[in-house]
Amino acid sequence: DKFGRTTTYDFRPDRGNYCGSRAEPGYATFLNDETGTSAYVNANFKINDNAELYGSLLYGRNETKTDSGSLFWIPNLGTPIQGYIIDDSDKSFIQYQRIFSPEETGGVNKYITKSDFYNVALGLRGSFGDSTWEYDAYYSRSQYDLKDQQKWPLAADIEDFFLDHFMGPAVGSYYGYPTYLPDQAAFYQALTPEEYASFQGEIRTHSKTWTHNVNLMLTNTNLVDLPAGPLGVAALV
Repeated sequence: DKFGRTTTYDFRPDRGNYCGSRAEPGYATFLNDETGTSAYVNANFKINDNAELYGSLLYGRNETKTDSGSLFWIPNLGTPIQGYIIDDSDKSFIQYQRIFSPEETGGVNKYITKSDFYNVALGLRGSFGDSTWEYDAYYSRSQYDLKDQQKWPLAADIEDFFLDHFMGPAVGSYYGYPTYLPDQAAFYQALTPEEYASFQGEIRTHSKTWTHNVNLMLTNTNLVDLPAGPLGVAALV
């Protein structure tokens, strides 16, 4: 009843019979689940004829969920034997592979990315000196926060889980391959989401970037009159 009730006893050419679902590859995402919200506010307040306060705020939040597909367990994966064992009951040479269904994992997306960003500015502008000088002073800040989390099995914990629930302790070795007395019925027994969570870890990253500025600009477009026209000046700090 896993993978949406598509699990069957099937045959793979050159590999033999297996119990699984041909729908399993379809659980990887290509078009990701994404939600986003943004808002923008702009305001002005006139203090007098020569001064005006102004400000703006842009804010946004996004969340993306992705899934690279079903994870799986193979005993002793990453070691020279690459998952092959000997079943001590009949001396058969076996490689077990256990693919986890969405029903077992709880249907939770394994990779979630959240981002928050904002841009805020607050300033004062106006004129002085018979309105010949104009000024614009403001502070601005932009920030981007990125957080992501990814569920991932812990190697030691998942090995211990399947040793306890299925493989049992090694009873010896044969030409370098460990021998076990695996419980075949337990191998095909579906896990609960709680059991799956018991050997999961979480990879987390958090990054933050920001920039902020203080600006002062002074301008006078008619500082002095010259034969060719007025002389203007501008200064920016």
